[in-house]
Amino acid sequence: MNHKILLSLLAATSITGCYVNDRSYSNAGDVTFTWTFAGQQCAAVPQVSSVRISIPGEVIQNDGVFPCLVSNYPGIILLNFAPGSYAYTLQGLGYSGDILYQASGTFIVDGNVSVQADLAPVSTNSFAYLMWTFPPNSVSQTPNCDQAGVAFVDIFIDSGTPQRASCSAGFSQPGFRIATLPAGRHQIELRGVDANNFPVYRLVSTLQTYSTYPISASYGLLWNIGGASISWQLVNGGVIQSCGEAGVDTAVVNFRDSSGALVYGSGDLQHCSLAPILYNGLLPDRYQVVLSATSQFGIRYLSSATNPPTVTVTAGVFVDSNSTPLTVALSAQ
Repeated sequence: MNHKILLSLLAATSITGCYVNDRSYSNAGDVTFTWTFAGQQCAAVPQVSSVRISIPGEVIQNDGVFPCLVSNYPGIILLNFAPGSYAYTLQGLGYSGDILYQASGTFIVDGNVSVQADLAPVSTNSFAYLMWTFPPNSVSQTPNCDQAGVAFVDIFIDSGTPQRASCSAGFSQPGFRIATLPAGRHQIELRGVDANNFPVYRLVSTLQTYSTYPISASYGLLWNIGGASISWQLVNGGVIQSCGEAGVDTAVVNFRDSSGALVYGSGDLQHCSLAPILYNGLLPDRYQVVLSATSQFGIRYLSSATNPPTVTVTAGVFVDSNSTPLTVALSAQ
């Protein structure tokens, strides 16, 4: 460091006050303060706007508040200290004047002296403002909450208790503020749910937070549902029958997920002659397809229980009238 240049630039940065000369030391001097923040330079902590220096019993110009970088140097020289021992406190201030980092210590003046201070975070907690988007759909390439059919977004941090946000909170600045959490790298899961609490969208990602100041993060949620096309054949004695020939008006469709649970409870009732039926609201999974029907003559038709037909649903993959259906055989019992 070129002290002469720095001194000429900081000539107004002087100390005034009542100095008590400690007879153990005989030489007055200048004090050069140099600072870092948890080991980081000013450029790495843009949330720090200035540094405040406090020395009990001393009056420092500008109330002791200086930019983080003074003439591109992370520190400052204070002039004309009487010999003796001094205490100091350095505080890294945010743009609203809040104290983000702090360090305290002592120094002895017996001639010029340098003080290197590494300021520690005042708090190890932080929070974040979150915003989100949804994938294109048939309504819009950039759907809003209404167009995406989302009422709320549930936010899970490190698999903890979810925080529920109104979907619209993630579409306006600064975003939805999550609860305070320890600074660091976290797993985050977001679920976009409809008015019936069904998770239509989902994303698992990471969130990096930093001590003492919040961040803003935006996430693009992905589809959490997909589709399957289901059709059926009625078989009686090895003969394939039409719905009219079998006397069947309706069929009951259901899906058993990998946990063994039925998606539609007692089943989804469909007109027999309308197959294939498109299901575009299923969670991704491999499902057993369970079908049944009863004819006007009391004959019961069932899909195989010993070798059930299966269909795989992939998130974001949907079906339409051009999709090839899974055709399930319904055998007369």
